[in-house]
Amino acid sequence: MLVRRPSRGFTLIELVAVIIVLAILAVTALPRLTSLTPEAHQAVYQTAFSDFRAAVKLYHSGWLTNGTQAAVTDLASFGDGNVDSNEQGFPAGTNYNGTLTGTNCGELWSGLLNSDLETRTASNGSFDGDTSTPIKYWYRSGPSACYYIYVGEKNTTGVDLPTLTYTLETGETEIGMSSYSNGS
Repeated sequence: MLVRRPSRGFTLIELVAVIIVLAILAVTALPRLTSLTPEAHQAVYQTAFSDFRAAVKLYHSGWLTNGTQAAVTDLASFGDGNVDSNEQGFPAGTNYNGTLTGTNCGELWSGLLNSDLETRTASNGSFDGDTSTPIKYWYRSGPSACYYIYVGEKNTTGVDLPTLTYTLETGETEIGMSSYSNGS
């Protein structure tokens, strides 16, 4: 005949052993999980920059379909119908008056994309170390271009950051890596 002992639970040694095993697993898994962060940031900026490039092409196609061979205010066939074009039919902002400004670059981002990524102006490509707003932008004249920089978790001097350059006269978009200062 089999005699059953009453159940008493786990001993202190068994609990300590389980905690040690869990701690070892956590220590070995943590580096793997943190290495995914750069890949996640890369996916974010690649998607956003590719979407911007596609939106420029789509906008220009809508301008061509419109049949007007001049600058257009509020192209109705695109998005919310509030994005203006330059004379060549490329998107130039929601309040474009013939001269590209930094404000136009910010307007372009929000007018062309349905994106949750917030933007903030960065004067002459300088940064203040703030990474709470993932996209910084500014413009350059001659040829007129908007620069969009994804700062992600990095915003320090000498770090290569993903950059989208949009040239207004040609509609060309170029994605690359560039090193910027943080204003110091």
